[in-house]
Amino acid sequence: VQVAVKALRLFARHRQVSLEIRRQLEIWRRLDHPNVLPFLGITAGFSPIVSLVSQWMSNGTLQQFILQN
Repeated sequence: VQVAVKALRLFARHRQVSLEIRRQLEIWRRLDHPNVLPFLGITAGFSPIVSLVSQWMSNGTLQQFILQN
């Protein structure tokens, strides 16, 4: 399975960032919609904080897709 890893770059206090990431991950984990990629998990080692893992999409980023279409 090909995956995409989103390495977060946040510039705020660690505790504030941690709480916000947890909140966002909990929302994403529960989403079930055909236009939203499923949340596969988290990983470490790509940035100072955890990175998000989702399914790989061959059309690139949303911005790239919009510009090309």
